[in-house]
Amino acid sequence: MSRKAILIVLFACGLYLPAKALSATDSLQLDAMRAHAVQLFAEESCRADAWQALASLEAFARQRDLLEVYLDAGKQVAYQVRNTWGDPALAYQIYQKTIGSLWRRPAQEQEWKSLGWLLVNTGYNLVYRLGRFQAATSYYEHSLRVFTDTLGWKTAQVDGFVKRELANLYTRQGDYSSAETLLNEILANSLALGENDMAAEICNDLGLLYTSLGQGDKALAIYARGLSIPTEWVTPKGLINMNQAQVLAEDKPAEALRSALEAVRLFSGELKEDEHHPQTAAYLGMSLNQAASACAKLGDFPQAMRYNEEAEAIMVAFYGHNRRRELGKVYVSNGKLYAAMGCAEEALHWYQQALLSVLYAYRPRSANDLPKPDMVYAENTILDALAGMAEVYGASEDSPALERALACYHLTYEVEKQLRRRHLYQSSSLFSLEESYERTEAAIALAMKLHTRTGNAAYAEAAFSFAERCKAILLLESLRAGSATLSPEERNTETALQEEVAEAEKQLYEARAENAPDSLLRQLEADLLRTRSAHGRWIEALADQHPDYYRKRYDDRPAGVVQIQTMLDKDQAMLAYFTGQERVYTFIIDAAGMHVLDLDAPDSLSLRVQGFLQTIEAFQQAGANRQLLCEAYTQEAQALYRLLVKPVEDAVVLPQRLLIIPGGALSLLPFDALLTERPREACHFSDYPYLLHRYEIGMGYSASLQYTLWQSARTKGGFAGFAPRFDGGGWAKLACSAGQVKSIASQMGGDVFEGNKATIQQFKRVAGAYSILHLATHAQANTAQGDFSFIVFNKPTGGYDTLYVNDFHDLRLAAELVALSACETADGEVYRSEGVISLARGLLQAGARSVVSTLWSVKEEASCALAHTFYKNLDAGKRKSEALSEAKRDYLATGDPITAHPVYWAAFQLTGNERPLSRAISPWWWCMGVLPLFWLVRKKKLGACTSSLSRVGTKRRGSNELFVEG
Repeated sequence: MSRKAILIVLFACGLYLPAKALSATDSLQLDAMRAHAVQLFAEESCRADAWQALASLEAFARQRDLLEVYLDAGKQVAYQVRNTWGDPALAYQIYQKTIGSLWRRPAQEQEWKSLGWLLVNTGYNLVYRLGRFQAATSYYEHSLRVFTDTLGWKTAQVDGFVKRELANLYTRQGDYSSAETLLNEILANSLALGENDMAAEICNDLGLLYTSLGQGDKALAIYARGLSIPTEWVTPKGLINMNQAQVLAEDKPAEALRSALEAVRLFSGELKEDEHHPQTAAYLGMSLNQAASACAKLGDFPQAMRYNEEAEAIMVAFYGHNRRRELGKVYVSNGKLYAAMGCAEEALHWYQQALLSVLYAYRPRSANDLPKPDMVYAENTILDALAGMAEVYGASEDSPALERALACYHLTYEVEKQLRRRHLYQSSSLFSLEESYERTEAAIALAMKLHTRTGNAAYAEAAFSFAERCKAILLLESLRAGSATLSPEERNTETALQEEVAEAEKQLYEARAENAPDSLLRQLEADLLRTRSAHGRWIEALADQHPDYYRKRYDDRPAGVVQIQTMLDKDQAMLAYFTGQERVYTFIIDAAGMHVLDLDAPDSLSLRVQGFLQTIEAFQQAGANRQLLCEAYTQEAQALYRLLVKPVEDAVVLPQRLLIIPGGALSLLPFDALLTERPREACHFSDYPYLLHRYEIGMGYSASLQYTLWQSARTKGGFAGFAPRFDGGGWAKLACSAGQVKSIASQMGGDVFEGNKATIQQFKRVAGAYSILHLATHAQANTAQGDFSFIVFNKPTGGYDTLYVNDFHDLRLAAELVALSACETADGEVYRSEGVISLARGLLQAGARSVVSTLWSVKEEASCALAHTFYKNLDAGKRKSEALSEAKRDYLATGDPITAHPVYWAAFQLTGNERPLSRAISPWWWCMGVLPLFWLVRKKKLGACTSSLSRVGTKRRGSNELFVEG
């Protein structure tokens, strides 16, 4: 079907009146009521009468239960008001009133069809007439559910006017995975049906998506594919040339200009010849804007300004005003032009015009007035304008201008937060956070500049706050949502929705791994999108039903310096690193306050960390050149210490306990294994000056997450050990692990699940009831898709089963400690912002207070030796970080010079809450609790009670709680 034919179909849907079983009298009366309402809406002075007329129409339909008739009548009234009277804002009110006045759910196919097209018309009006893209999303999502889930339609109309519109809205909001799923589905359908115009336009939409993802080569490839498809209309070719120019502008501006001008030529001709593309004038203006960007890259600023001036004139004439996102893009382009020419005042003017084009409540009183936080919403144009203003203000040496730049960065964070809330896929949120990382670095640099200039500690705290706001945000969000109050039924609903998402993700993951046919992949992608949409709708519904849940889930306030100090012990300091492209910031917080180090970023720090890990891990491999690896490790361990820790020691006096918040690639760095000086004897590893000997080190994803875990309540429960049996099938046999689990259970007082009892089902069934979980098994990290790292269990009937990270959602853990005695459990997919997506992170997300995990593959003998001492230390009441550090030192003291190499012990790290497994009894409690009880015993001479006093404050085996017997 051609685009022209589809538009005719949609037009027919807008005016269609169903063939309902109506009497001639009723039909005439209905027509008259509808026409009367339309006529009244045309006169502003008659609006009250118009709404009354619409209410009478509703009452007429309700009395006769003519739901389909009512839906179509409301749609027709809104359509006439929008198109004939030119009032889309009033039309939106009519659409809303019609949708909100349904007296029952649709039951017949025609009723569902009428509701679906009413929703589509509402979304269309919001996008193309009002420019309200975020509000339109929910209407298109609702219509898609009506057409696909309820009616089972798979038509070109649904592809073109529902799925495609929704996909492009997702792209605008940064939800790229959702958009790609829909667009690939439409492309396959269009090519199969011979809908070439639609297929070419979808190639254009996919190109825009890949451009937004920074995948320029992929975008150019799909654009080339689109240009090769023969089309009836020139619009698809024009769109592709226009957007192709955006990709080419950075490295090939001359080619970009040619492509943009080809789009201008195509749209100029179609503007005169084709009446079936109502957006052609807008596309012409956008093409001129792309030509302006290419000219700017070529240094031809006067021509760039002329193109933008022409683009603005065309689009204002088309829309009738400049309160449009499309105009906002032109104004942002002008802002960049003037900023590049060093004209700050003019640049700020155009950035402000961009904000005015999309923020309808924004009424600046001066050129320097910024929007209020509650005015911004999920819109990239706002983000671009604010980021541009921040750069211009930040280049000034004027303190008020620098403060305005800082305010702009605060506002960009608010926009980013709103965008993330719209994302159905974690991958989209992760991309958004990574994209904002450089803005965060600029914001921190600006805050530190103001701090240096003024000496005001508030600016240093603002820098710390910016750093925290891009660390482990998604993890913290999940953790806080888990603490919100929901009924058991609602928790079960949430779990069921999460299980559907997890199962859909696994099916798609496994199908891709098996190179399944494209048709199956498209179907599985659609299934995943459907399950994610259902879960997203459930979360959004909680905004009204359970504001506590919604508030806690999106409570993004980072922990402040005072809160961090409350969490830290007197002999402890926190080192929080932010590693940017240009600078490395180290925030040092201790009892005295906060100190910030601002140093040049070393070249290729991430690659250096990866290389350092390889020199360590390769040492245990058969046939390795140990002498060469020893030299490489020894040299780099000293170099990384001098880069990351020595500057801190030179700046402040560090206590013996450190809580390190590494961030990004530093999350994979075994700080314990850094060397504080040159060893006296090379490769004699038992005598090496490890950082371990100087400090007790704990790790965290973010300071705010640590503070949340520190506040978490202790729970009752004992020890549970899981020891699957391995006797072939691709997994090496574990010689000592199972026996050690039994030994620990005997020592700590708890249960052991071994062999065919160490199953996923059993683990999920009982894990939430224990305060200590120990998994002696195999595991494997997935560095490309961290959610598919897995732990190995036994099947009840024999063989092996894998528990993926994305299966952790229903664990509902409250464990003080989860110990993963397996390989690579801290490794995974690395992000600068969110850290490492790993098994350890998944367990923290599931509710664990702390996790002991491994950075690489470990030898079982070393693991068992460390675990023995670690649990002995825990049982003695030592802190978890203290217990692990002392276990490592004990291992080094008893090992030989070779097995003391870090590969055997440095992989283990503690992440999360460091507190002991049991509370120590303070002198205050002795005074308030024990002494009065002792006095009571003496007074009443109850000898039987005396024996019970010996048990006051003792620890029940396997429990975190104090108790009194007697």
